[in-house]
Amino acid sequence: MSAEEKNMYRDTFLRYFGYAHHVASYASTNLRYVCSGITASYIFTDLMLNVNKISKPKEPPKKTRKHSSRSESEDQESKLVIESIDVLLWQGLASLLIPSLISKRINSLVDKELSKKCSWRKYRKPVSSTLAFLAIIAASKPVDLLTSELLNKTYRPIFKESEKKEPPK
Repeated sequence: MSAEEKNMYRDTFLRYFGYAHHVASYASTNLRYVCSGITASYIFTDLMLNVNKISKPKEPPKKTRKHSSRSESEDQESKLVIESIDVLLWQGLASLLIPSLISKRINSLVDKELSKKCSWRKYRKPVSSTLAFLAIIAASKPVDLLTSELLNKTYRPIFKESEKKEPPK
C-alpha cells in the first residue's frame, strides 16, 4: 500500500474498534465476549480489505506469456501470504500486544497509588481502568507509527523485497 492511500481501518475512527478487548478486560463476562468479538472482527476485516486490494488485478491479463520459473498465480499467492502476515503482525502488535502492555502497566500503577489513599479506595478500579483505556487512545498514533517502523525495519525488507526480485532464468 502506498503512503498516499488512506486505510479505512487504520486511519479513521474505526481504528478504535481494535482496542475493544481492552475495555473487556475490565468488564463483566458477557461484555468480554462482545468486545473480543468486535476486536476479532476489526482485525479480520482489515485483513480482508488488504487481501482484496492485492487480489484484484490492476490491469487485464496479457495474452503473451513470459517464460519464467514462477507462474503469475504463484506470484499472486505469495503476495497474498506476505501481505496477510504483514497485516496480522501489524494488528497483533498495534492493536493487541503494545496496548496491552501500556494498559496493564498504567492500570497497576494507578491502582497501587489509589489504594494508598483511603478516600479513593472504593473508586480505584473504575478510575484506574478508565485512565488505562484513555492512555491507550492517547498513545494510539505513536503506537501505530512505532509498529509500522518496526515492520519497515524487520519483516518488510526481507519479504516484500524478495517478492520484487526476478527469479533467475
